[in-house]
Amino acid sequence: MISRASTEVPSTLPARPPISSWVNCCKKSRMFFQTSWCIWVETRKEVEDITQFMEKHGMKYYGTLQTYYIQRIVKIVESLGKTPAVWEDVAIKGQEHSVPKDTVIQVWRPMNWVQKMEEVTRHGLRTILSACWYLDIISYREDWPSYYTCDPHAFKGTQAQKDLVLGGEACLWGEYVDWTNLLPRLWPRASVIAERLWSSKNTTDLREASVRLDEHRCRMVRRGIPAQPLHPSACPFIPV
Repeated sequence: MISRASTEVPSTLPARPPISSWVNCCKKSRMFFQTSWCIWVETRKEVEDITQFMEKHGMKYYGTLQTYYIQRIVKIVESLGKTPAVWEDVAIKGQEHSVPKDTVIQVWRPMNWVQKMEEVTRHGLRTILSACWYLDIISYREDWPSYYTCDPHAFKGTQAQKDLVLGGEACLWGEYVDWTNLLPRLWPRASVIAERLWSSKNTTDLREASVRLDEHRCRMVRRGIPAQPLHPSACPFIPV
């Protein structure tokens, strides 16, 4: 079933994936799959089946079961000529070699992400950062400066390690987001992350960035996109 889904899903996607799509493009424009895992246990029978499977294969911890599952998924993805991308949970400390070298690791946990980026790249694995860019997390006052100052290369390591950082991803989980608040929650905060990732590492002045982002936010508002204010401000409604 998983193999069939891995074949059919890409055929329904556009040639150029949309922003924040779960399918991303790497430098060589080869699609790679974001693989995650969940075990939905609803009945006592399912618990027993999982327990028996683990005992049969000598698995004492659920982490070992996760590794087994991911390795199977990765083989399926590679058989389709794609490059797998997995959550950092798969490459936990001591199990970084449980995935092939061409696997992309997405570092998403806010705590200790700097250390995790160093660990992942030290083992020669490529990585994408999303730990400091979860747009579903909202707070009072201005939160965009923390997005702008987050640097995926802000870890101790060699230049070879830094070169393994492909970039970052802005994430927006949907527990409290639907069509009524998607656009204002997303914009222009996602624009902040875009400028950070697409700019020189020397582009760090928050005041200058604020001017550009205010202008862009008003540009979106004039075009009918309900982008929320980054701070107390107003847009002059003039033609674009």
